[in-house]
Amino acid sequence: MNDATGAWVQWLAVAIVALFHMPTPMALRCYVTGTVLALACAILQGRGHVILSTAFLHQLPVHWFLIGLLCVARLGRSALEQEKLAGMGEGLGAVAHEMRTPLASMDANVRGLTRMLQGEPGTGSGSEEARQAMTRIQYEVRHMNHLIDLFLLSANAVRRRLDPCESVSMADAVQAVLRRYPFSSPAQRSAVAVDVRSNFNFAGQYELTVVILLNLLRNALKAIHRAGKGRVRIVVDGQRKPPRLLFIDTACGIAARHQRFIFQRFYAYPAYTGTGVGLALCRQIMHAWNARIRCVSRESAYAIFVLEFPIQRAKVPSGEP
Repeated sequence: MNDATGAWVQWLAVAIVALFHMPTPMALRCYVTGTVLALACAILQGRGHVILSTAFLHQLPVHWFLIGLLCVARLGRSALEQEKLAGMGEGLGAVAHEMRTPLASMDANVRGLTRMLQGEPGTGSGSEEARQAMTRIQYEVRHMNHLIDLFLLSANAVRRRLDPCESVSMADAVQAVLRRYPFSSPAQRSAVAVDVRSNFNFAGQYELTVVILLNLLRNALKAIHRAGKGRVRIVVDGQRKPPRLLFIDTACGIAARHQRFIFQRFYAYPAYTGTGVGLALCRQIMHAWNARIRCVSRESAYAIFVLEFPIQRAKVPSGEP
């Protein structure tokens, strides 16, 4: 309709580049739909002859080449992300393997020293302080081993199939996470409260559910540590439609300008406090289950992660599909 003027052609190329920054299937649908509607408008206005003009036809190969180039670039970025994730998983596995040996040796030495102290006559203050020190060291060793297990669980989840293959009880998963998490002290454990208003089952994978909950709990406790205040409340609400889980912490919150980025892979908030993989993995798993995760937060006040699940209408067979 603009007789393929130079300014219009350049603007359209820029628009295609901007369009394909969206997910590729959506961008392709928009491109095809927009093209068909534009052709229909030209025909209805009696400008159908323009469609077969040389200036118009010359643009089609340019558009298709540009679209193909953008799709290849996106595939390259995706492959690079997967390579980076695989490298992180392998590196974490190697570090975990190297750490377990000195931790096991430290634990064995502490147990030996504890037995020696228990066998000594008298209960002087120095001996009692030494026993307390040994107890703290043993606790730290157990804590580090639990953290290694948590990190390896998250790293392995990146490379496994995410399709839902079993019916998972949300209340059971939450209780399992609380038993599994390496709390640093009884005070930290007491800062986490669970409110089961109504339990519900959903189609997913039990181990991947644990991965999601462990990541959210770890992030909430880290926020409380940074803020020096706050508590965590986990609400299981199966009466809602759709059923949902609320993960609430009253620590430092998330600034509004950062909220739209926190689910992007390799984006860490605050900066340099993590790998930026945890929340992206949570969203990836939830999307694979046709579920949804979002965040509502106010800086310096609270952060609420809302996990909404589709209603389970039929029982999902357990086991691998």
